Amino acid sequence: MSSEPEKFERFVGLAFPVMVGGRVLGAAISPLLFAHLPVLLILMSPFLIHLVAVAPLVGASVYFPVALVVTTMQALVGFHFGRSLGARALEWLLKRVPFPPVLAEKLLGFVRRTSVLAVFAVPGPIMGTVVGVAGVRQRTFHLLVAPAQAIWVTAAYFVGEALLEYIEIAREFVIAHAFALTGISVFLVSLRLIYGRFIKGRVSKYVKRWKKMLG
Repeated sequence: MSSEPEKFERFVGLAFPVMVGGRVLGAAISPLLFAHLPVLLILMSPFLIHLVAVAPLVGASVYFPVALVVTTMQALVGFHFGRSLGARALEWLLKRVPFPPVLAEKLLGFVRRTSVLAVFAVPGPIMGTVVGVAGVRQRTFHLLVAPAQAIWVTAAYFVGEALLEYIEIAREFVIAHAFALTGISVFLVSLRLIYGRFIKGRVSKYVKRWKKMLG
């Protein structure tokens, strides 16, 4: 029978790709979601730009519970994915997401130098994965992840409120051209994914460096 750690590792190994796939799909169809289903945009693709754009449209009573739960859970999944699989987690990520390996290496160095502060530096599952790979203590991350996400979610809300006039103008335009803009967005996201495939061959040399860096 599989041990509990092995079962958890398999669960995280499945949850992380599903989560990344959902974010990619949400980003691809973001104009359509922004126009007609803004709450779903937070659920599928809670990038900072989307949080800012949606915040003034759905109201604080909806925005904060949804955004805080989604961003915190995604950061947690990313952390445990990185913690369970180590350098293999970043290797998997960089083979599928157009995130430069050299930037991942710099982030690893930053996390190892700053440790606790790094949890607050960049929100989302990618930074969560880097923090997990870098070996930040689980208890430390669990204590800080919710406050860290709350800071980013709150900042996005107030920026969105300040830009409400411009967001409403932009939304009117997106509603009028939702399908055309979604088609363009799907095309651009597809191009980025293809680019991510091209950098796959450059990942292995960085993995070797990360293993040496991590001891």
